[in-house]
Amino acid sequence: MPLKFAQPPEGAAAVLGTEVLPRLRGGFRLAASDAGGGPATSVSEPHATYTVPLAALRRGALLDSARLTGWRYLILNAADRVVASADLADRGGAVPKFSALATGTALQVFGDTLLRASEEFNDTEYEVRLLDVPQVFFSALWLHAEHRDVLILLAPAPR
Repeated sequence: MPLKFAQPPEGAAAVLGTEVLPRLRGGFRLAASDAGGGPATSVSEPHATYTVPLAALRRGALLDSARLTGWRYLILNAADRVVASADLADRGGAVPKFSALATGTALQVFGDTLLRASEEFNDTEYEVRLLDVPQVFFSALWLHAEHRDVLILLAPAPR
């Protein structure tokens, strides 16, 4: 079964169109080292991003304490390599707000990990999520299913 992506709140695509795509077309430069083979040509379906506070991690409540913080669109080049991401902040069901446009090695690591996961975890339909515990520099691809969760630690990347 393929990986799936949760539906973002209504209006997310409009925010992407008005806030992100114009930046990609006019002025936001992708460094050659980030591009991995060319300019941005497409945008993925968004995946939900979750954050866990350090106190919850100390209590051993990692997934139970995960809080939806936003939606991330991966921006791909013609070779389907991740060259950037666009983050929208979740606003509790209201139209999300543009929060960041980024490039870097960590995004490429996420894209590569997502590709490998789609090949390895095809026995169940998993929802793609990103899990962060920023205080300890922990990031993982979170594959969520009704009765099973899989965390794949994202290789450390320069910050």
